Amino acid sequence: QHVDVDAASFYQLHLGVERFRAPELLYQPSLIGVDQAGIGETIQFVLKHYDPEDQQRLVDNVFVTGGNTAFPNFIDRLNLELQAVRPFKSKFSVSQGKDPVLDAWLGASCWTRKAENKASFTSRQDYFEAGSDYLKEHCASNVHVNSNIL
Repeated sequence: QHVDVDAASFYQLHLGVERFRAPELLYQPSLIGVDQAGIGETIQFVLKHYDPEDQQRLVDNVFVTGGNTAFPNFIDRLNLELQAVRPFKSKFSVSQGKDPVLDAWLGASCWTRKAENKASFTSRQDYFEAGSDYLKEHCASNVHVNSNIL
């Protein structure tokens, strides 16, 4: 006996709330038990280190890039987060890169071609000789700042 079965229906993935929860983790990492600040709290933490005039200059030029910024309504949600941490009726501007997925790579690629930046490079030999801890102390690394957010 032959039964008609739509094979495509076996390969469908039905998404419910997951489509919305995954991007929400950027704003509320606690949803999955991660004890870290979300984007809004991080912005607030950074802004607290500046005087009001500099804070305004920073929020007038918020630029986002990277694959996560391509989530639907990412910019709208970031605007809401900024609105929540800024004084009532204050102005701010959020813009997104033209190609959020590749912008960082393209920028780094251009940066590496400039001769004056060669001194910032770490050779493979230096890396293997000093290990990954070398990068933590390298002039191009991020400076760690202890925070008392929580």
